[in-house]
Amino acid sequence: MNKLSILTLSALAVSISAAVAQPPDHSKAQPLQAVQQADSVQSQRYIIKFKENSKAVNKANSRGRSELALAHARSMVEKAGGKVKVSMRHNLAIAAEMSEKDKKRFEKNPNVEYIEVDQKRRFMAQTVPYGIGMVQADQVDDSVASAASGGKKICVIDSGLDLPHEDMGTRFDTINGTNDSGTGNWYDQGGPHGTHVAGTIAALNNGLGVRGVIGSNPNMHIVKVFNSSGWGYSSSLVAAIETCADNGSDVVNMSLGGGGSSQTEANAMDNLFNQGVLLIAAAGNDGSAYSSTDALSYPASYNAVMSVAALDSSKSLASFSQKNSQVEIAAPGVDVLSTYPEGTGSQGNYGTMSGTSMASPHVAGVAALVWSHHPSCSALQIRDALNATAEDLGSAGRDVRFGYGLVQTKDAVDYITANGCAGGGGQEPPADNELSNGATVSNLAASTGDALYYTLDVPAGATDLSFTMNGGSGDADLYVRFGSQPTTSTYDCRPYLGGNTETCTISNVQAGTYHVMVRAYSSFSGVNLTGSFTEPTSGGGEGGSASATDLSGATGSWTHYYVDLPAGMTTLNVTMSGGTGDADLYVRQGSQPTESSYDCRPYRSGNNETCAIDNPGSGRWYVSLQGYQAYSGVDLLVEWQ
Repeated sequence: MNKLSILTLSALAVSISAAVAQPPDHSKAQPLQAVQQADSVQSQRYIIKFKENSKAVNKANSRGRSELALAHARSMVEKAGGKVKVSMRHNLAIAAEMSEKDKKRFEKNPNVEYIEVDQKRRFMAQTVPYGIGMVQADQVDDSVASAASGGKKICVIDSGLDLPHEDMGTRFDTINGTNDSGTGNWYDQGGPHGTHVAGTIAALNNGLGVRGVIGSNPNMHIVKVFNSSGWGYSSSLVAAIETCADNGSDVVNMSLGGGGSSQTEANAMDNLFNQGVLLIAAAGNDGSAYSSTDALSYPASYNAVMSVAALDSSKSLASFSQKNSQVEIAAPGVDVLSTYPEGTGSQGNYGTMSGTSMASPHVAGVAALVWSHHPSCSALQIRDALNATAEDLGSAGRDVRFGYGLVQTKDAVDYITANGCAGGGGQEPPADNELSNGATVSNLAASTGDALYYTLDVPAGATDLSFTMNGGSGDADLYVRFGSQPTTSTYDCRPYLGGNTETCTISNVQAGTYHVMVRAYSSFSGVNLTGSFTEPTSGGGEGGSASATDLSGATGSWTHYYVDLPAGMTTLNVTMSGGTGDADLYVRQGSQPTESSYDCRPYRSGNNETCAIDNPGSGRWYVSLQGYQAYSGVDLLVEWQ
């Protein structure tokens, strides 16, 4: 939002206040009782999440009719006094306005999992920038990212895009879009913000005006979510990212945010990232020059999202850019020159803006451009490559101001060319060292940016699992993740404290392999690492069971579990069920299965698969899921007798 807009809104607020402050017209006064009643039913907007196993709501959904299930949910909300605003079919949730009284009553409905406030989301422009060279976008061939070449698609969730425009692609051809309820046509601008953001990504390199990070006319999808006042709700954002995915988008730019987190929003972001969509968002514009860290802004501060800080032309952090542990990368965001709705900018069809909103589309454009050069990579691998090749600014390594540093297009393209998508010449991830329960590994050391990797196998029924790091000098960071190696952007636990004293306590202990990374924020030595848990009580040769629920994974990913069977068992039954996508079940005794080595692999479409093994030998049995396609919401049950 530019300064003029802020002043205009402030003046409007003053005039409204003045109007409210006028002496009351007693001839039109309402009875006191009526006024009090109106106040008591004043409505608020909420997100209502229904239980996945709700028979009343989900009966139709179990038959694959999600729209029918949502229709039933909408009907329930309306009967409870709610006014439905947004339906989120992938999350079985409804956004609706309802009174506090109706909300409290509806919370008691056995089909409702929870009700939360639908948080407002605003766009992040501050004042009324340039950085193509700073991010090296002009040093690589962008024709591979064009729509004609089948480049990666970018989705922009914002205030719409003014089309036709002399410096943008063609409506209903390379650029398509979707309207959110009540916002109007996606190709009619609701203020300059969305047009400016889209231009930073994709303004044409046609000799007119400016050029974007990708000047070769890429595929774009526009989702218009902001109202005329410049804000929307978190439910609208959830529906918008679902729309982006449904329309085949690979990268999503969100130059928007707000202070309150939302469980529904976080779940939706996780699901999309696990399905292979790269999510980019503005870090926020409420930074203070007088504080070393600032508040978190959402959606940027969810783990599934890359949070982008703003720089000026000298690569200094913008005074407004929020500083926190979730900041991941930085890009130009001060006085950025880009497209404006025709005839409305300071330079006709063009104008400048500042904000983390302007930094975020630089990274989104770079991500799509790098990914188009290496289309076989995953979203996580592109994300890791951008972080690995960013120009380090500020303190060595990742910091709360710049994250990993200034995003660099050519360096990222060259890095993957040289090292493969996995970042190591196409080789497997670094080898892990095995930890033993309760045993301390001592005298660990690494140089800045390097990492050490460990695993700890945890049996079914174990409790009190924790990982503790302490001692030595320097600054090491502890990362823990179940099922696969953590990265700096994907983990289950990361204390992220100064020094070497950090602990991860796992509250929901799963049977399987926990992976640990000890990464050098700065060079360290003499560090100790311990993984420990309380052993399960012995089964005494009796039967038993173990389960895991709501599992998800990306295409090609592996997730491994294991159970230890006592002697004398006659049957082992492993059942996978539920969810969406397509996971494949593998079972093997003694070691983790692979695509070519297993004792059982049903290899069926969907997620309903069973392995029944007679007279299984005693010892460790591995149960593994591989994503034939991205999957989520899968349940796993292992039973032995």
